[in-house]
Amino acid sequence: MSDPRLPGPPPALAAPYRFVPETWRPSAYPRVPASYPQFWRSPRWHWWKSLVTLGSLAVFFLVSSLVALAAAAAIDAGTGRVPWSTFFDSLQKGVVSTTPAVFIANNLSLVALVPVCLLLARLVTGQRAGFLTSVVGFLRWGWLLRCVAMLAPFWIALVVFEFYAGGGVAGTPLKVTGDTLPLLLAVIFTTPLQSAGEEYAFRGVINRSVAGWIPNEALAVVAGGLVNSTFFMLAHGAGDPWLNVFYFTFGALSTFLTWRTGGLEASIAVHVVNNVTSEWSLPFTNISGLFDRQAGTAGPGILIQLALPVIAVALILWQARRGGIVHRSTPSPAGPEQPTLPGGWGR
Repeated sequence: MSDPRLPGPPPALAAPYRFVPETWRPSAYPRVPASYPQFWRSPRWHWWKSLVTLGSLAVFFLVSSLVALAAAAAIDAGTGRVPWSTFFDSLQKGVVSTTPAVFIANNLSLVALVPVCLLLARLVTGQRAGFLTSVVGFLRWGWLLRCVAMLAPFWIALVVFEFYAGGGVAGTPLKVTGDTLPLLLAVIFTTPLQSAGEEYAFRGVINRSVAGWIPNEALAVVAGGLVNSTFFMLAHGAGDPWLNVFYFTFGALSTFLTWRTGGLEASIAVHVVNNVTSEWSLPFTNISGLFDRQAGTAGPGILIQLALPVIAVALILWQARRGGIVHRSTPSPAGPEQPTLPGGWGR
């Protein structure tokens, strides 16, 4: 029997397998003010976490896309709109005719990226999910809506100009059909969330996963931007080189905005305004060739449309400076390492 007058062993050694308090673990947050791309670089970060995150996102994106397409095909076949044989024939040719079911299913598969990305960020990094949205830990709704209100007039003006200067929409008259209502509801309610889903995946998870490997901020921003913009371009499945240039540049500009504003709000605003205004006519036209992006479907003229995203970047940076938008933060104050239990517990 031990002498009660003698001091007992230190608490950490008395119960080495007891739950380790959070304060005894390396911080999951950066210890110096960090920009958005490098916000995952913390004392708890490891290189392999980027691989886990990227792999998990890729698997989910592939599975959700296939499930969504299969569900849409089943709906179209069940309603007699597109027989299974026709669907498989078009699938073999690499071009699936777009129906309201296909359009909505595609949007919903991208909407699902928002909760999946937030969950991945929480599980893999240990940071609160809100820090994937911005460096302050939450969605800055006022800033997001301010960006939308500022940008929408420019895109609407372009739509009006193109409509009247081009004599309508691609030379086809607008008309109300049985597809009008479901497509109108889809554009209004799912397209903004679809745009947000792409930003969370590409400018959020992919951007940070790549930037997390690189200690130098400038190199991290460039590498993260190049990789996420390339995958953004490839995800659109375009065979036309001009469309690919457009998608890559759009992704690069969005990455720059995310870095300079410390969050996804500005890039989401640009994406939402761009997509909603470009889809305004879908409920009133034939959308069967909507996803046809083969070579020859666009030309150098498509690059003129990049003028608006460039203007948007300038306006948003101007407003961000005026509004004092935070683009760096450190939720965990700098200080010495927290104690660690023997054997590496808590790391």
